[in-house]
Amino acid sequence: MSKFTLGQPEGIGVVEPGYGTFGPVEPLSSAFLPAPPPPTEVERSDSQIGFLVEQLCDRARMLGEKFGVSLKDFPLERPAVPSTSDERLVHAIVNLSPHEAVSLERVRDAWGLWYRSSVGGLQPRPAVPAMPLRDAPLAARRQFLLRSDAFFTEYMRQTVDKLKASTEAISAGVKTVERLDAFFSSEAMDSASKGARPAVLVGQPLGLPAPKGALPSPEQVRHAIKAKPIKAKLIK
Repeated sequence: MSKFTLGQPEGIGVVEPGYGTFGPVEPLSSAFLPAPPPPTEVERSDSQIGFLVEQLCDRARMLGEKFGVSLKDFPLERPAVPSTSDERLVHAIVNLSPHEAVSLERVRDAWGLWYRSSVGGLQPRPAVPAMPLRDAPLAARRQFLLRSDAFFTEYMRQTVDKLKASTEAISAGVKTVERLDAFFSSEAMDSASKGARPAVLVGQPLGLPAPKGALPSPEQVRHAIKAKPIKAKLIK
């Protein structure tokens, strides 16, 4: 039986939620609901683009946290520059072109891929706040996938160059420290502490073996000079 509110004329009533004319209404089973349409091919490809960008963002975060190297303002597209010698025309075309770039850097204490864009114009481009690449427009994410190999190739090249330069500098510094430590512990320092002037090889290269208890003999010096010519003389 349906339920009616008090004060209403007979035959006119307000049915409470969940009740029908002949009693409670059972919710329809999901088996009777129409199935959603399958995704289109365009929707499938857009979803795949988002998935791949997420994968690259995760790997970029791990690279930044491990090496601490940034790659900034990698252009998503190169502006079409006409083949002309007029530098003013080339400069104007570049400035008028929209600028979209991706960076691997730390922004707001978070390493990852960051997207920036600006509208071309004759005035200097204003600073545009960076947004995570995963939140960038679909066209920008699609273009990044096209250039993703070039992006990470350039990142790895810069990382290797910086690590190589630091490794060479560290190696040279270690050799110098070891050479000085060997000199301090040699008999030359003992002679100097007794007031005698020790024999010093001027221009001794880092390639000479560190002295062990005594300075190199003249024969060792001549052999080293023949192997690696330098200007050296023995001061007595």
